[in-house]
Parts: sequence; C-alpha cells; structure tokens
Amino acid sequence: MANCLGKTPTGAECPAPAQLGNLYCLWHDPERIEEAALARAKGGYARKIVHLGGKNYPTSIRTPEDLLALADAALADCVQMDGNIARMQSIVSLINAYKDILSLVKISEKLEGLQELINANKITGKYN
Repeated sequence: MANCLGKTPTGAECPAPAQLGNLYCLWHDPERIEEAALARAKGGYARKIVHLGGKNYPTSIRTPEDLLALADAALADCVQMDGNIARMQSIVSLINAYKDILSLVKISEKLEGLQELINANKITGKYN
C-alpha cells in the first residue's frame, strides 16, 4: 500500500498509508475534509467501545452479590467490544465466573439454612 501524497504541516511527506483506491489518507483527502475535521474535533472522546458497566463497578468485593455486580458490569462492557477472539475469550471467562459465583451463592444459602436449623435445635434441645 502506498503512502499518502499529502504533506504534514512541516512540509514533510505524510507517513500515513493512503486509503484503498485513493491517493490520500483520511486527513489529506480533499473529498473528506469535513469528515476529517469532525474526527479531529472528537479526538479521544469518540472511542468505539462504550463502557456501560464501568459506572456500576463495586468499589469493594465482600459478598457474592458484589461479585455478581462486578460480573454484570464486566458483561455490559464485554458486549460492546468488537466481535473478535478477545471478546469471545472474555465471554467464556465470564460464563465460568458466573457459574462459580452462583455455586457459591447456593452453598452459602444452604449453610445459612443449616445454621438456622442448628440454632433452632440448640434452643429446643432436640438433636434427632
């Protein structure tokens, strides 16, 4: 692929590759001046990935509910990623994390039930 035929502000040749079927990069293409200006104005504020879950990340993880909240926020971020291998690996990791978290929640609920039963039996004195 050939380099762009445009010049930098210092007069040097533009190092960017030319667009397919064009002699210029986006920044120097005379037919795309408005699009380039809009892209420059947006700068780093217009990223492809919008992190929906980031605002909901727990600041500490102390309970299974905190873990689920973190997994939910990570999933919200993950679905915004480009459809590539990294996204698929992230989704598989999240599935495994959800499975483990939900197992912990079930075990925790069973332990709480057993503790309540033990406490009730201590009060009544029945251990059958």
